[in-house]
Amino acid sequence: MKDNYYNNLCKLINGMALFNSSSISGAHLDRGDQLLTEFCKEFQNLYGLRHIASNMHLLRHFKKAVEEGGPAFMTACFKEEDLNGQIVDLIHGTRHAIMQIGTKLEFFRDLPLLVESVESEAAKAYCSHLIQKSLNFATSDKICHGTFVVGDFHDMSEHFLLVQDMVKAVNPGALPLRFFERLYKDHQ
Repeated sequence: MKDNYYNNLCKLINGMALFNSSSISGAHLDRGDQLLTEFCKEFQNLYGLRHIASNMHLLRHFKKAVEEGGPAFMTACFKEEDLNGQIVDLIHGTRHAIMQIGTKLEFFRDLPLLVESVESEAAKAYCSHLIQKSLNFATSDKICHGTFVVGDFHDMSEHFLLVQDMVKAVNPGALPLRFFERLYKDHQ
């Protein structure tokens, strides 16, 4: 990578690192804003006007967002962005997008019930495999009869350690708390 491109990228990385710190001073805010401003100005000269997207404009407001909402890691929207990507995958073409989303969500909701009525075990197993694959659905642990965790368990984050301490105070023999994001219960 040529030095001028590398140095430009470093300004973005260093500016974002400052805004992502667990403790941010006024000097960090100002320096981060300065680095992002320089990144944006140089970006146009390096890559051309046609490559500037709305995200470049958003970088100009990042300082204010951090001032109002705290460090960037506290307000990350990665899960929401992932959900947006999954919704976009339901749409093919540019016409009737909302109808396409509704139809496909209804299909995914009703398909497991239809599979239950299939008599052939081989066909039922094949359909179940397709459903699981299409929904990116993977159960990891059985909680009780007919109830499974979808995906993986996660350890408690720092923010929930107080909850874990309270549970241990009430029940010293309690296992460490873990959480999960989705639950599969009785075909629902």
